[in-house]
Amino acid sequence: MEKVAVRRINEWDAPAILKIYAPYVEAGCSPMEKSSPLLQPLIERIDRYSYGAGWIMCEINSTPAGFCFLTEYPANENIPLDLSSLFTSELQIYVKPKYQHRGVGAALISLITDIMEYGNKREIYARIPIKADEAAGFFEKMGFSEARRSCEVITMHKVLAPKNPNAVMPTKPYLIENEDYECAREYAATLVKRS
Repeated sequence: MEKVAVRRINEWDAPAILKIYAPYVEAGCSPMEKSSPLLQPLIERIDRYSYGAGWIMCEINSTPAGFCFLTEYPANENIPLDLSSLFTSELQIYVKPKYQHRGVGAALISLITDIMEYGNKREIYARIPIKADEAAGFFEKMGFSEARRSCEVITMHKVLAPKNPNAVMPTKPYLIENEDYECAREYAATLVKRS
């Protein structure tokens, strides 16, 4: 039986992430970038955001199958939504084609959502390029609804259930209780279909 792990990403994962991410960027299916980032800037991005927002990877038999990450602010300032709230994040998710339809995306969203809710986040957005609009059905299954559609991007939205809805500030992912993180991580791994 395959071994599945869903976990936080660190800078050592950058080469594997780049291999997953680059084909999406080159196909025009990343709402953030028009060309693949170089390795060193990607490592710096992981270092900058992994503690403040969150990066998650799913591995099957120690092989990276997909990853997701959050940003606190919109990468494109022309987005007609207010994503500048401290309690709002934007999600990007990428799964290797050979691992699609096996629950990898569901596992990633499960863990990142749990981390956000333990951190008292209140809502999450995802932007999907129109050329990848089949992803909208996946996001709908994950509890997102369409918030806006333009000629280039579908914006999906999900309301979260924060642990402390009255929190004045969100809790950074690395400050949530380790027991909560480990339970959420173990549950997420059960969502991946083993072959």
